[in-house]
Amino acid sequence: MAEFDVFERNFVESISTIEQKVRHYGVISLDTEFPGCLRVTPRDAPSYRRYKDMRLNVLRTKLIQVGMTLSDDNGNVGGSWQFNLSDFVPESDNHALESIALLRSSGIDFERFSAEGVGGSRLAMWLGGFLMRHRQRLKWVTFHGLYDLGYLVAMVTRQPLPADALGFHWVVRRMFGRWVYDLKVVAEGNGFRGYGLERLARHFGVLRSAGVAHQAGSDSLLTAELFGKLRQMGVRVESFEGFVYGIDGSIRVPDACLAPVPCVMLHRPAAATCVMVQRPMVDCVPPFVGFAAYGGGDRVYGV
Repeated sequence: MAEFDVFERNFVESISTIEQKVRHYGVISLDTEFPGCLRVTPRDAPSYRRYKDMRLNVLRTKLIQVGMTLSDDNGNVGGSWQFNLSDFVPESDNHALESIALLRSSGIDFERFSAEGVGGSRLAMWLGGFLMRHRQRLKWVTFHGLYDLGYLVAMVTRQPLPADALGFHWVVRRMFGRWVYDLKVVAEGNGFRGYGLERLARHFGVLRSAGVAHQAGSDSLLTAELFGKLRQMGVRVESFEGFVYGIDGSIRVPDACLAPVPCVMLHRPAAATCVMVQRPMVDCVPPFVGFAAYGGGDRVYGV
């Protein structure tokens, strides 16, 4: 299965193809590439520290690539796309030197991305609308996906991530729906502790069919093929629905928590604040105040 490199010149054609194919392929595997971590999290760090570090790193760095692979519940792949973004400039933007060296050795051409790539805001506008149209029926698959989800949430909402993991779970649930799977969680839950994507895939006889490691399109494709293989083998992936590796809790928020409730819009010179006047359930996840509309705009979802 070939992957498709997406630059500005073929962006519209690529997203049109995705919009057509998603009608038949309802599983989307995701991967991102970013310029490393400014704050490195210790291996034995508690959940709250892992989330805080991710939040800071996402806030202070820029995405380089987004990979999306479409497949169905039987593991048949409908296509794989690698969005090469133009926003990151190594000479001026925050990064970890060793991460940039690794990405260069994996074939990332930063100069070409800067000149020909897709603007992050342009991708965010489409992705926000795509989520609104399709999220109710899609399944989302990652591997060690905390940073992948963090970057995409920040990109689409155009706001800093919630202050804690509880709020993050709520926003992920609100954006992506309930069917979110992290294959790192599935692996650990089945006794494969410490396995990375490549090692786990090889263990189950899944070989990389296109591209190289540390490129988002190829890694998302390998994730999709591994997900299909696990389901074919009878692994109960659904048992791990909603869990993201590295942080406690789950995005499995009660549906009643997502119902609209009254709110008051307070327009201020630099911001719009949504003030809650009612909660649907006492045990609901607290609202993410000031959550911007998907794909831009000024509306705030008071839910």
